[in-house]
Amino acid sequence: MGFTRITQPFISDNFVGGSIDEGAVSDFLLPRNACRKAINVRFDVPLGGITQRKGTTILGTDKVNGSNAVVGLYNFRDAGSGSNNQMLAVANGTVRYLNGSSVWTNTLTGDTAGLATRFVTYLDLVVRMNGTDAAKSWDGDTGAAWVTTGGNLDVGNWPSGTKFAIVFNGRIYATGATAAPDRLYACSIPSAGAISWTSGNFNVDVNPQDGMNITGIATTGDIILIFKDRAMYRWKGAAGGDPNQLINIGTPSHNSIVRTDQGPIYFFGRGLNSVGFYRTTGGYPELISRTKQDWVDAISPSYYGTIAGFCDANNVYWSIGSVTVDSKTYTNAWYVFNLTTETSTIFSFDDRFQAFSPYILSTGEVTLIGGDTDGHAQTLFSGTTDNAVAVNFEAELPPMYFTGRERVKSVNEICAFTKKPNGIHLYMKADDHSPVLLGRIDDREQRFTNLNLRGRKFYPIISGSNSQAVWTYEGHVVTDVIDEGTI
Repeated sequence: MGFTRITQPFISDNFVGGSIDEGAVSDFLLPRNACRKAINVRFDVPLGGITQRKGTTILGTDKVNGSNAVVGLYNFRDAGSGSNNQMLAVANGTVRYLNGSSVWTNTLTGDTAGLATRFVTYLDLVVRMNGTDAAKSWDGDTGAAWVTTGGNLDVGNWPSGTKFAIVFNGRIYATGATAAPDRLYACSIPSAGAISWTSGNFNVDVNPQDGMNITGIATTGDIILIFKDRAMYRWKGAAGGDPNQLINIGTPSHNSIVRTDQGPIYFFGRGLNSVGFYRTTGGYPELISRTKQDWVDAISPSYYGTIAGFCDANNVYWSIGSVTVDSKTYTNAWYVFNLTTETSTIFSFDDRFQAFSPYILSTGEVTLIGGDTDGHAQTLFSGTTDNAVAVNFEAELPPMYFTGRERVKSVNEICAFTKKPNGIHLYMKADDHSPVLLGRIDDREQRFTNLNLRGRKFYPIISGSNSQAVWTYEGHVVTDVIDEGTI
């Protein structure tokens, strides 16, 4: 049989399918618009293209409190004139606020160092909880001290040892105390601008002594979701009622619970063949991480309890620790899920982040802040580097067969289309062979010729390191292919 030149160009210019692991979908079923691997790239800006993620920049002129890990972040919002709005960060037992836009300044000292710290706002006050030190409240006035007893939130009677809280139907619900690991506490309905934890309050025990403790709490707006390691309960919040177990899929990490427009999404790390990220609107949870199961399975069980997440307008992000996939280790990895396209990708950062918060600037712009283990609070997706470190990236693009999968082809020419191709190198992998470097992409339209690459299946790969403006890969056209037949 003679060779046949394929005259019809092969065009690949749609990557809206995101990234799907080999363990999730076979090559035969892989969508033509889906990548096999994607690190530090996104598929939603612009939709269908591939764009490098932006970097991170330090918030303030220095670290929050030396090189101590940031274990809590919170943007307190004053309902009045806004003069008491404060960006709070916690490190080494000290709560600090961002003075202006540059200097982290003490507002609360003497807490037990190293404890995950959380906050809740109600009645124009913020409460600090860490599960060990007594709860304290503050109105955001930098000239005022934190209240340790009394006040409009009755912090002197705040349930001792609770770690997290939500506001639901006019009450604060607090839980997570080591001394009462199954108990959910509710304050009174406000009266004259104040609540009480001793009058008009109540508490409920959630399936006590079942071998699990309450690990998190969330709300869908009309019900409360109470999480244990291997269980999720739903409750209307009425005094005298009992929470009902919905399913044996809970979470080991309160910080992994992210509230979105589609309901809470959280990480579950217990149970055979069920580790992953789940979404619920209050009913049976739905596994959303099937396409990245290789990465989810690679999460170290020692990291399950510290997985933390947050959400912007289009994506949910979780810090999942360092993971090893295909014999390669990716440090400080994030699992990223797009709410619009329901596709996934993976980020990897130079720093490890374990606390997140939105931060609304004086201009009204909403930014996202991460606290790292080296002591910095950093603005996420800002700038061109990860705190002065270049961003490494790679993407294994959808496979190309051209004709039948069983036929051997020779690829001789490919043209790549990009915007600001800073640091992009183009490779081609034929079948299961090692990738071959075609060259660096330096122009918006760049042609690579005389390739003479033989195989049945071909994977273009882009990778590199960049500290300049982010790039966008728009696609490629293969213009010179010879079909050698079934050899």
